Amino acid sequence: MGSIKVNFFHEHVIVKSPGLEEPTPWHHDHPYNCIDEIDSCSLWVPLDPVTQKTAVEFIAGSHLSGPLFQPKIFIGTDYPTSKDGFEIMPDIETERKHHQILAFDLGPGDCAAFHFRTVYGALGNCS
Repeated sequence: MGSIKVNFFHEHVIVKSPGLEEPTPWHHDHPYNCIDEIDSCSLWVPLDPVTQKTAVEFIAGSHLSGPLFQPKIFIGTDYPTSKDGFEIMPDIETERKHHQILAFDLGPGDCAAFHFRTVYGALGNCS
């Protein structure tokens, strides 16, 4: 990484039980954190095997430019509109063919590392 040190900011656990059809809404992590996102990344570490069909999906290159998007509550509802300069997330699901969407088969202990401004989401867990 070319860094002298690395700071661990925080951790949280998200459980998506088998049969849960609710998707994780498209979002990026920057608006949820009170740190400079330029040199920050998130790590997604599955504890069970995950196929591309149920894995987190990332929009390639979405971290490089563009607006900051309004945070979402994970039931998919927007927080009340703020005056912080955040835009409303476009409806990625209806525009999927216009994006390069990446997903990976991952096993327990594998890790997906991605920039705080990468737009990502996940379908429900129909496994």
